[in-house]
Amino acid sequence: AKAPAGNYVINRSICVPSHTDFYGDGWTTVIRCTSDMPRYMHMVVNASGDYIGEGKTYAEIQALIAGNTGNSNFSIRNMWLIGDLEETKLMTRSAICLKHAKHAKISGVRTSWTGYHGIDISDASEGHIVNMPEYFGKWETKPSEDILVEGCFVEYHGDDGYTTHYSTDITFRSCVARFGSQIFSAENGFEVDDGSRNIVLDGCWAIREQAGFVVKCHDTAQASYNVTITNCHSQLCGYGFWFYGKQNITIGTYAKAYSVLMQNCSSSFTRRQELIWGRTHRDLLIQDFSGVMIDGFTVLGWNVANELKPTDISDYQPLWKNSNDEAFRVTPEMMPYAEKVYNDGVDVTLTTSANIIIEKNARGISMNNINMIGCQTTLNHINVGGISDGVRGVTLSNLKFINCSGGTP
Repeated sequence: AKAPAGNYVINRSICVPSHTDFYGDGWTTVIRCTSDMPRYMHMVVNASGDYIGEGKTYAEIQALIAGNTGNSNFSIRNMWLIGDLEETKLMTRSAICLKHAKHAKISGVRTSWTGYHGIDISDASEGHIVNMPEYFGKWETKPSEDILVEGCFVEYHGDDGYTTHYSTDITFRSCVARFGSQIFSAENGFEVDDGSRNIVLDGCWAIREQAGFVVKCHDTAQASYNVTITNCHSQLCGYGFWFYGKQNITIGTYAKAYSVLMQNCSSSFTRRQELIWGRTHRDLLIQDFSGVMIDGFTVLGWNVANELKPTDISDYQPLWKNSNDEAFRVTPEMMPYAEKVYNDGVDVTLTTSANIIIEKNARGISMNNINMIGCQTTLNHINVGGISDGVRGVTLSNLKFINCSGGTP
């Protein structure tokens, strides 16, 4: 099923059946949704009749999950999907949402201005079981599995660029996430979320996100595990392995979150983001995870920004919510406000107390071949919590600090 080069407008989901190749002529095939498309109805999905939208009752959502039979062996490729976030400034929909899908491939797709996710790989509930008491702490019964997302480009997303929920055997290869819209405060580039396992991210880039690469879950969900991140790079954002909804972690009460392997990755020129200036940026944060092995991690800091230029983000055009909760686009006249983050009149855009933090119930953490180059902090470049913080079994080896300042190793 080919969509030739051209501009198309939709106000209902495009549903891709089993054994179908849905493709365009590259980014000259442009598909837009109208602003009156029902909220939470996604642009491209893998099955009809599974719309979990606004206003559905609890019983209706349960029935939709039970009735989802899923489908398999299809592909979505070579097109540009443009959502309605720029117009509505609401968390509306994802560009692509697969639910209970098997043996599928998404490639060469660009997404822009989608109010929810760019590309979402989820179970039949679309991750909603995290809010359904009968599923708390349990596994789903209808995951997506064996999905390849390759060579895609996601930008200006309202929530995460790429995300997974309650699914298994998912690979993201050579994908880019950039420019979270800065309107909802939770815009991570790549997020491995609730109940995901056997996930691979290889050769991916995240640029100017709240966080670039995140492995996490909510406190009512099964934790993500067996995640491999190789040859990935973040600029103006970092990495985090943590729980969401458990900011007040009970020390010594450990979560079942384990097995993250990160190899040959880098983080460069992290900074605070505007909407949540209070969240200090980190190149890497590990909380309440066990069995994390990192081999080959390079951090490039602002001391070398003159020698190694950050990626040009001059075309970044974020949305913004002001103190009255009114949304608008940041204009060039506002750029000193948009580009810098202030606390009581002090520019804290690049200020951090530590580049790497291992804390709050982290255990069984191994870090080898860590290169800190041009980093600046107010306290420590690497901060490891102690026994009183629930931290156990942390091994650091082959550390290098070059042209670092402002703190101690």
